[in-house]
Amino acid sequence: MYALEPASGREIWRFRTGDMVTGTPAVYGDFVIFNSYDKHVYAVKADDGSLQWKRDLKGELPSDVVIAGDRALIGSRSYDLSAIDLSSGEMRWQRYVWFSWIESAPNVRDGIACVGTSDALKLFAFDIRDGRMQWGFGASPVATEQAVYAADLAGRVYAFSSEAQPGT
Repeated sequence: MYALEPASGREIWRFRTGDMVTGTPAVYGDFVIFNSYDKHVYAVKADDGSLQWKRDLKGELPSDVVIAGDRALIGSRSYDLSAIDLSSGEMRWQRYVWFSWIESAPNVRDGIACVGTSDALKLFAFDIRDGRMQWGFGASPVATEQAVYAADLAGRVYAFSSEAQPGT
């Protein structure tokens, strides 16, 4: 992970992980939060790159970190969606999706995180406070202000509004 001076591209600091970093980092207050294929999520100080905390999530972490309130949401190749406390690095909750990597970055709106899975080709919605699943659907998502859109394998398109009830 690098911090670069915007005008010149000059390196300000660099932080080395045990493997490649492929997701987009997130900034939370004075910290930069990012994932690595070394199975860890890191929080470093934005001004000097010093490590504040790191958390082992037991699987490669290919996607972006998404900030939702006071936690980072992170999908992994250990089949989990995890919510990490941004101040301490402690696990808030973790949800296992049976035998399907979570490689997409969650889309968050109104306290609900929608995330797609790889092998199962499903879309799930989780409450960001406690990780409780709100609903699941066989598709990959895209979210807008008005709805989450998903197409199933037969090519039908569905839209879920923010007023959708669990199980509908």
